[in-house]
Amino acid sequence: MTKAKILIIEDDKEISRLTAMYLEAENYHTQIVTDGLKAVSSVQHYQPELIILDLMLPGLDGISICKQVREFYFHPILVLTACAD
Repeated sequence: MTKAKILIIEDDKEISRLTAMYLEAENYHTQIVTDGLKAVSSVQHYQPELIILDLMLPGLDGISICKQVREFYFHPILVLTACAD
């Protein structure tokens, strides 16, 4: 039985692949978006129950994505980001 739909907005291919793999092993349905410019429309189209959001993305950063989707998306957004600093 499939659990919630989770949208992973992450440009690092290995991080997004591993995150999706672990979630799918627990029967979550995942979709990956790697470009910030496609993120908002992906949220509208996919209608996930959870968003896992990176902050540093090409096109549109995670903070801007969060502000835009909060106008219509009321489910949880989990910020997962890696920074060398």
